[in-house]
Amino acid sequence: MTTTIAAIAALWFTSQSLRATSNQYDLSQQVAATDRFQKAVAALTSDMIDIRLGGIYLLERLAKDSPTDRDTVFAVLSAFLRTHTNATACETPTRTAPAPVDISAVVAVIRRREHRGPLDLARTCLSGMGFRQANLAGSSFDSASLSETLFYSADLTHAWFNGATLVNAGFSFANLTDAQLGNADLRGTFLDSTNLTNVWFGNTNLASAYCANADFTKASLINANLTSANLAGANLADAVLDHVDLTNIYYDRATRWPPGYTPPASRPTP
Repeated sequence: MTTTIAAIAALWFTSQSLRATSNQYDLSQQVAATDRFQKAVAALTSDMIDIRLGGIYLLERLAKDSPTDRDTVFAVLSAFLRTHTNATACETPTRTAPAPVDISAVVAVIRRREHRGPLDLARTCLSGMGFRQANLAGSSFDSASLSETLFYSADLTHAWFNGATLVNAGFSFANLTDAQLGNADLRGTFLDSTNLTNVWFGNTNLASAYCANADFTKASLINANLTSANLAGANLADAVLDHVDLTNIYYDRATRWPPGYTPPASRPTP
């Protein structure tokens, strides 16, 4: 009996020791993560571009190593974009005047992230950037300047683009189910083969937009401007088209319209 009790006691003490060791390890990991986070955030405030870049990539590494810190990391990176860009004074990058290196780096980190989670990118200047295949569900781009920005095959379900400037942007094959694009400027935007199910397009400017094979199921296009838009093969069978401007649109036999709805004649060429 005494031997049994001693054995049980030994096992209990061993268990407690291992638990204490595990707790100490977890604590040390948390301390290390906090230290890395503080150093990365401090680096973002530097006047030197190489130090800021180091902070950006340190935060990316931290997000991969510490899942519990991911939301905080990307909240910081989103805030960096909001405070270092200005939608009201936004220029689309060119070869001779490229986007700032640190801004491009943050966009690349966001594009590479594998987990889902909404980001606050409202009122940012991200024109000409690339978010191909990015996980941006639920993110806000309200009043952002996004001309020529590419969202090809991106997950933008429940995303917000109200009042955003998206001239000549690219959404081909993206999923915008339940997105909000009210009062947005989408002139010349590429929406071909895009899932636009239940999207709000109230008062949106879609003039000359390329919407071939787009799915507008249950989308609301109240007061939208689709002048000269290409709707070849688009599905508008369940869309709300009240007071929509369809002047000079192009469509073909594959285009689907709401039951009983008579669209204006298609222009002869796409």
